[in-house]
Amino acid sequence: MGNGAMADSDLQRSGSCAPRGALVRRVRGLALGVVLGILASVPGAGAETGRYVAWFADGTRVAMPTLAEWPLPARGARWGERALFAENPVRLVRDRRLSAELQPPYLVLANGDVLPALPLEVESSEFSEVPRLLVQLAGPLLPVAGARLPIRTDRIARLVMAEPESAIPATRTAPAGTVRLADGRLLMARAVRWQRYGVAILTADAVTEVPFRELAEIVLPAVDPLAAVLADGLAAGSGAADDALPRVVRFHSSSGAILTASRAGREEEHSRQSGRLVRASYCYVQPEWADAPLAVPESDLAACSYRRPSELPLSLLAGTTLATRRWIGSPQPWQANHSADGGWLAAGGIEADLGLATHAHSAIAFDLPPGARRLVARVGFDPAAGAGGCVRCLVRADDEQGPVLWDSGVFQGSDGLQATGPIDVTGRSRVVLITAAAHEDRPAGADPLDIRDSVVWLAPLVELDAPDGARGGSSSVGQLPGAAPWRWKAAGEAARVESRYNPRAAVWDSHLLVPRGASLHLARRHRVAAGEVLELLTACPTETSEHPLELRVNGQPLAWTNNIDRGELRQWVALYGSLRSVPIDAALRRTDDLAYWWDLGPWAGQDVELELHIAGPSEIAWRRLALRKAVPAPDGPADRPPAAAETSLAGLEPEALSPPSGRSQPLRDALPPTGQEPIRFLGHRVTGGYGLARGSSVTFAVPPQSRRFVALAGCCRDLAGPLRVRIDGQVVWSREALSSLSAPERVEIALPAGARTLTLEHGEGAYYGTAAFALAGFGAP
Repeated sequence: MGNGAMADSDLQRSGSCAPRGALVRRVRGLALGVVLGILASVPGAGAETGRYVAWFADGTRVAMPTLAEWPLPARGARWGERALFAENPVRLVRDRRLSAELQPPYLVLANGDVLPALPLEVESSEFSEVPRLLVQLAGPLLPVAGARLPIRTDRIARLVMAEPESAIPATRTAPAGTVRLADGRLLMARAVRWQRYGVAILTADAVTEVPFRELAEIVLPAVDPLAAVLADGLAAGSGAADDALPRVVRFHSSSGAILTASRAGREEEHSRQSGRLVRASYCYVQPEWADAPLAVPESDLAACSYRRPSELPLSLLAGTTLATRRWIGSPQPWQANHSADGGWLAAGGIEADLGLATHAHSAIAFDLPPGARRLVARVGFDPAAGAGGCVRCLVRADDEQGPVLWDSGVFQGSDGLQATGPIDVTGRSRVVLITAAAHEDRPAGADPLDIRDSVVWLAPLVELDAPDGARGGSSSVGQLPGAAPWRWKAAGEAARVESRYNPRAAVWDSHLLVPRGASLHLARRHRVAAGEVLELLTACPTETSEHPLELRVNGQPLAWTNNIDRGELRQWVALYGSLRSVPIDAALRRTDDLAYWWDLGPWAGQDVELELHIAGPSEIAWRRLALRKAVPAPDGPADRPPAAAETSLAGLEPEALSPPSGRSQPLRDALPPTGQEPIRFLGHRVTGGYGLARGSSVTFAVPPQSRRFVALAGCCRDLAGPLRVRIDGQVVWSREALSSLSAPERVEIALPAGARTLTLEHGEGAYYGTAAFALAGFGAP
């Protein structure tokens, strides 16, 4: 990557993915610090020459002929002799030779990102009300793990499967609710509901179900760009560990992708091709709208822009056109984040990837979020205007006739850029950017009417109160997965949240850090359902003392249980945890997931006060806080347990146990090998069954008149399997692998007439955990 002598033909991307066989990987994410002698300078090279150019906040630029690595935010990062993230930080780095070429299918996200990908199916989760769209990435983009990338459906603004003859660029959209079908039909949706393999579209006349393959384009209604852009800043938190800085980075690729993320790192991969050692460098990027990271080849990057988490780009929001008119010709619609011809925004010798391309006369309104403090921008003429054009630009509050917050005065292209300086917008809910044709006070010799009045608002940024994470205060706790419904308060020095890359799980973990002598308290009211537990899912710590946790229910302390012995998991992580693999199914392999479960069963049907206390010093790789149903009830009130079998196994004598004694012997209502632990699913205690170690089984005679067998089957500790049910020696139900992190499965088997024996079996598989059948027994039809 980044050879200044590279031929232009070498810059063309084939779209194929780099080999990913047996690779030697060296991860250098933000948490480990970026090697920061990243940019190679050629002595004597002029500031205006070079393939790569960096634009800084004060408008200056420095060009370089070669680039060793694309810069990631870190203290000490330099561009030749110049610091990249000092008081005058870099705003944009661009490869002048690469340009983007976007082909469908692709998604446009609510924050303005673009993802070349094919939608496959929609997946729901018990941990989120928002379904996920699983997509297949277009080359050269790659998922870091697995074959598909999960996308939040509430962040999808537009899905394009095929472009019309008059293509709408990715940065412009048809009206919200527009649905264009592959057969040419056009629908207007009042609402859209995601289905497993498509969408259900509510129109004024009917509900139409459309598979993804029959869509050409859909513009989703009721998508909130403001929430998505604010989430990008909040996701930055207080940044990552060590030398990394909290910055929001916008990655542009030559394949047309635009990816906004604060969680970004770099990995180098080595493989052999035709006997040669080939090096490939990837940026690992996890946007806020994705549940997992994706890999972007550095050779595919065309540009990166940078902003602080507290900066909100107006051009990424949904602007409202209040006025657009021309003296000559038809009105020209304004463009967001690209010029009128689709290229980079430029004015006064400065380039940007964020901003507005307008023409006199226009007035565009943007709603501001609470906490908006200052607005800054630069305004100038599009380079095509040259020294001509003549306009007056204003920023007003509320509407086109509202109070003037800034006035450029009349200026021409020859006058260069007009800087707004910090505009106070405290307490304002709306600002209006006006590009007016300056018919009064027009200088002698200026262009008449609105000729050449093409104006660019470069990077209009609203400075917000620092996002929760950027302040480093305990309010950043609300951004942790599952913590939003909880009230929280801190005692002593404030807790903070950092984002760190975890190569074992191939994700960025949110780390909660509570300082020594401090504590954090989370609380909520909750009505407990039958079989419900509170789960805190973490990454296994180096020392168990790093997790000083206590849950109180109505003021009463409640003990926790884990999915695996913590000491055993720590030893495994130390020995094998650094070896990464890409599993077909993550549930089929051991990970560094460590779950804490609190069994709320004794309070079923009651309204309780839950209080989770975390004492410092502690560091928790926080993955999820959730209330889960360990024993799902298919029917009836949520506070009632599921119906038990009419004849429980706990009341029957086994016909055979294998082995008949020893540590692996099946145990009634207890887990091998000690028998000291009850059967628990997700930490919830259950009875009416048998705990089974690997290589064990228990057999019962089928009672007369019994016509069905029912049970809950699951893994109680670590990973287990295969688990089987046999009738007269024949397998009638089986699961090859089960994870203790998954809820148990309901088993219901019709017994054939004349059935004599039923055997519950945990086979000799690859897993050494403990499984169980509970609430098990026989019943009538």
